[in-house]
Amino acid sequence: MLDYVNRVMSRVAPYVHHVRNEFKTSSGYTREEEDASARLRQFWADTDIPITEKLKELKLDLSDFNGNSTSNRELHAIGLALYQTGLLDMTGVILLGAIGSQYNAQGTQINRDTKLDAVTETKKQLSAVTEMVNGGYAVAKDMIPKQEFILTVLKGLQEYSKIQKNNNLIDITV
Repeated sequence: MLDYVNRVMSRVAPYVHHVRNEFKTSSGYTREEEDASARLRQFWADTDIPITEKLKELKLDLSDFNGNSTSNRELHAIGLALYQTGLLDMTGVILLGAIGSQYNAQGTQINRDTKLDAVTETKKQLSAVTEMVNGGYAVAKDMIPKQEFILTVLKGLQEYSKIQKNNNLIDITV
């Protein structure tokens, strides 16, 4: 995990000097890992940092990505690529790759390649977690910033996809 913390800190530390409380959670990780994850959430939420700057080190073609029609397999692959570049923590990889997952009685995922609307599903999950917290399940409170983080990442990926798609267009008019 030290390698992960170093990747995150080298990537986001220039942008996030002080972590605001709304991005802090308690996941049972070390203090350094918690700090790195909170910095990531704050980095992604900062609208002053352009998405092209956030994803400048990502070596992945996202021009065909559509968060409203994607699969768990695609989301998991993107999550791992973001993790490798220090732009997502392991909790984020798991949450991103598990959006709308369905399992059979043996525990095998049955919809890994089925298209789903990841943005809508994440909003539903965020709403359900918020209802749980409002209903007195305080233990679920740490999931709110994590679900908000995944929603922010999905929206960022969609924005970046549009930019990549536009950059791939060639003007052939004479």
